[in-house]
Amino acid sequence: MLLKPSGKVLVAISGGSDSTALLHMLRETIAPADLFAATVDHGLRPTAKDEAKQVSRWCADLGVPHETLTWRPKGNRNGESARLARYALLADHARKCGVKTIAVGHTLDDQAETVFMRALRSRTESGTIGLSGMSEHTAYDELTIWRPLIGQRRAALRAFLQAEGIGWLDDPTNREIMQERIRIRHTLGHSPDNLAEKIARMAELGQRDRLWLSERVAEVLIRCAQLKEDGSLELTVEPDMPRRLLREAFSLLIMSAGGSNHRPALSKFGDCVDCAVSQGRMAKTVARVLVTVSGRKARFEREARHLGTGSVWPKVPFQRFRGASDDPVFAVLSELIGQTRST
Repeated sequence: MLLKPSGKVLVAISGGSDSTALLHMLRETIAPADLFAATVDHGLRPTAKDEAKQVSRWCADLGVPHETLTWRPKGNRNGESARLARYALLADHARKCGVKTIAVGHTLDDQAETVFMRALRSRTESGTIGLSGMSEHTAYDELTIWRPLIGQRRAALRAFLQAEGIGWLDDPTNREIMQERIRIRHTLGHSPDNLAEKIARMAELGQRDRLWLSERVAEVLIRCAQLKEDGSLELTVEPDMPRRLLREAFSLLIMSAGGSNHRPALSKFGDCVDCAVSQGRMAKTVARVLVTVSGRKARFEREARHLGTGSVWPKVPFQRFRGASDDPVFAVLSELIGQTRST
């Protein structure tokens, strides 16, 4: 049985074992009037519509209002665009239902797969942020994405469903090993039983490290960052400032000035950090941002040809997909930039 969150909850259910178990568990603790369900049809498989109809019938049997949300992309369909569209559709539907919390069925196995994939992509200069995995609670605009099953194994959830005589749908893409996540799933599935737990434990340690880093960088931004009248951001580099903190500060200010939702790769701006440490001079464009270093001053301003892509004023990053470990820097950047000036 799962703990009951405050307020109404929208369950994202595909019909697979994880989300089906989540729906049944939440139904035991949440009042019928406060529980909703939705299935996103990405249109990536011909059987998706029939699966959504089956899920809708199951929800009707449980007395849970269900809606099928259809993705109609204008551009190319790929995994990342489908993921972003899924959360956007769920968020829109949640607002219509007066819901503040979206529950998703990510498990410990999903956590291990995510961290494993990121570890395989990591480079020598990569930090530990990517290895922190998924948080149990993630902010998405003014909503919360909740992962109550993040500490539970998929096998245990299926055992629960079988014991209760509850059926589920097997996603046919799980049998296709060409996709990266499915390949990793097969690899972990043939590894020692406790390997996933060990990887998930590493994610917990990564989250602690990420929170520590966020708190230290927030202190740096409070002391050393300024919003200029022209909308640029300026950072004063203190003597003997640890490079790890300086790199993260540069990364956050580039995100803010450029209006991006993603950190730029260190390989793109590492030389700017080195220049600031040596009190040199240079100018370089990184992720739509002109970074100018002059002595111990670093200036971040949106490149002139990209001014039309959003407000001239910087944008507070982490408006979406913000874990608790990002809260310290998010709070400082929100105060620095001013919410009225963000886009």
